[in-house]
Amino acid sequence: MESQNQKTTADLLVYLPVLKQKLADLVEKTNEMEQILIDSAFENYEMYLAFKQNKGVISVEDTKKMEKSGESDHIQMASLALYYVPITTHFKQGNFVEIDTHLLREIFQFYRESMLHFKFQKAAFKAIKASLRDILNS
Repeated sequence: MESQNQKTTADLLVYLPVLKQKLADLVEKTNEMEQILIDSAFENYEMYLAFKQNKGVISVEDTKKMEKSGESDHIQMASLALYYVPITTHFKQGNFVEIDTHLLREIFQFYRESMLHFKFQKAAFKAIKASLRDILNS
């Protein structure tokens, strides 16, 4: 059973770039924040699958990726708040097979939940609120 799970995880790691391209083809043109959300969600899920495949061990490479992502948590949180719904509605409009739709939902939901629990949550919400206020006042 465990080897079957590892095979499935390995297959998913190979399939993720294909699925990401399918999503890109459907969404077509994205702005910078939408692209950050898509890239971050897929990268986050790839790290999760790698963690799962390595039997719960985080690789040095993934640790470095996570340290770097800490610098952009505010941007990721803002992109999540602003673009989660518009991006996920594409799942319903696309010609994805059912398993693609399910996997996309899982990827973005997993990312959403992880971002909502990151350690700078209050600071991120303040930054988003200030940014939105600036946009509205300009």
